[in-house]
Amino acid sequence: MNYLIDPVDLKDRRHLLVILGTLVIFFSIPLTVALVQQSREPTSRAVTTPNDPKFPTQWNLPKIRAPEAWDVTWGSASIKVAVVDTGIMSTLADLQGQLGPGYNAITPGGSTEDDFLIGWGLGTKIASVIGAQTNNGQAIAGTAWYITMLPVKVCTDMGLCLPADVAEGINWATSNGAQIINISMRLDAQRGYPSPEVEAAIANAVSAGVLVVASAGGGYDYVAYPARLPG
Repeated sequence: MNYLIDPVDLKDRRHLLVILGTLVIFFSIPLTVALVQQSREPTSRAVTTPNDPKFPTQWNLPKIRAPEAWDVTWGSASIKVAVVDTGIMSTLADLQGQLGPGYNAITPGGSTEDDFLIGWGLGTKIASVIGAQTNNGQAIAGTAWYITMLPVKVCTDMGLCLPADVAEGINWATSNGAQIINISMRLDAQRGYPSPEVEAAIANAVSAGVLVVASAGGGYDYVAYPARLPG
């Protein structure tokens, strides 16, 4: 292979082949890098855009890449999410077909309607964010288009959420098929917390395989209770 160290002779076929091979390798490197990078990109882009009029203002949904998730699934009514809060306004147009049976921990056997004195209570607002009817041409888009939300009323019309009621509501949700339990109240802002009853109920839910989601605080410089509990 002495021709590799000989002076370049363009009339020498072997030298021409070496030059050609070097050029092919040189120009193929950027192409190879580009193809590798492209292969690492998602194979699909978010194309699902619901027609709900307020969707363009819902900055939170693109933030969590919900439109990309909607390209894969719109959810399922078989998923049960217990909304442990003020109850849910079942007459709200955007929640029709999205609610399952619920429970009133304040007055067992009583209504699970949201009767908060000042407009909608937190329960109705959170339920709308979780699972408002979507792509129906009205109001907002829900995070999950299809879902079954269980209204669990543990707070009074004044927003008072007693530890015994919250614990009872969580236990009911765990015993009645909820796969996810949502607790959106900052309970450390009320008397009676931290609460051994509530913590035991949450631990029981977690041990049963239920995903428990709680509000982290909403603008405060510390993690709220019960979100700061381990697990």
